[in-house]
Amino acid sequence: MFKNDYILDMVESLGKNIGKSLTGKKEDGEKISIENLSDKDMLMIILKKMVIDKKYNEAENTLFEIVNKIKDIDFTEVGEWFYNELSLKKDEDLLENNFLRDEIKQGLKDFRAINSRRRG
Repeated sequence: MFKNDYILDMVESLGKNIGKSLTGKKEDGEKISIENLSDKDMLMIILKKMVIDKKYNEAENTLFEIVNKIKDIDFTEVGEWFYNELSLKKDEDLLENNFLRDEIKQGLKDFRAINSRRRG
């Protein structure tokens, strides 16, 4: 598992914000119990937060780091979601955040190649 203080803080913050959004309340929402999250769930939460923060390169690096580190989990759904989400971004948004549309295509190709090798 790849849990650390940074990830805990991100998950707790995201949980609070989701709680606030869903309830319309201004006070803190419920915390997400990190013990109940799988590595796949945690990666999805982290990538969603990074995409919201427009940290596309950092998110892609995180995706590949985790996929290469944790080999016994199928992250196909997470990777496909990530690259689909990036493909929906406007070119201006991608460029402003140092990411190119060609990187989306290449990243998805690389991600799929890694997954196909893992499944053997």
